[in-house]
Amino acid sequence: MTEPGATTFARLLRQHIDRGVIRPDESVLVQFAGTFDEMVCREVGLTNVTFVNIAPDSPSSEIGGAVTDAHHMPYESGSYDHVMGHSGLHHCSRPHEALHEMYRIARKTVLFVENQDSALMRAASKAGVVGWYELAAVVADGYE
Repeated sequence: MTEPGATTFARLLRQHIDRGVIRPDESVLVQFAGTFDEMVCREVGLTNVTFVNIAPDSPSSEIGGAVTDAHHMPYESGSYDHVMGHSGLHHCSRPHEALHEMYRIARKTVLFVENQDSALMRAASKAGVVGWYELAAVVADGYE
């Protein structure tokens, strides 16, 4: 696995922390979370983080990481200072709804990083090698 310090997600978090946009002790909700996200948040010094939709192999899954519907999050509007998503919107059947929920829950900042959004992925999508979103998986799951 790539070192977290070298990733776009870690770099963006550090930039936001260095600029004072995100304070390490502010409340953060990480949507589409997994072990990698936990490692990055710990590495950059975030101390008040809630991880949801935890990958089953994640240490947080053993301590009660919530599983939620990204399209209808069970949190009050403005209930977290910052809401983040890393490589998850492309898994949603309605990514715009999931993004809207992130904005609704966040008091200050929404940050998301999508692995599908790169020059290489755009070229592969245009060439028909890959889909823009994982629509085949959505269709195979009965549009759920």
